[in-house]
Amino acid sequence: MASHPSWAEITPYSNAARPTFTPGTIADGSVNNSDSRATFNVNAATTVYGGLMADDSTKAGTTGTLLGASDFASARAVESGDTLYVTITCSITAA
Repeated sequence: MASHPSWAEITPYSNAARPTFTPGTIADGSVNNSDSRATFNVNAATTVYGGLMADDSTKAGTTGTLLGASDFASARAVESGDTLYVTITCSITAA
């Protein structure tokens, strides 16, 4: 988490920590959190460009392992009072 120079984590949300990934049922080498989406309670206007998953729940934390990150298809402008719901899909394929 300490080495990702091309992007920065945004923190204008009132959650005390990063939401926990709660996976659903694994099917065909894939699992997502669509039944328990990550919920961010936005408390200031900003633009969100993507999402990440890490093994450290510390908001803006720089320790632990970055498990994955991805840009959204298009940036999302959010305002104070908005709720941002994020669904993550993890897939495993044989090499």
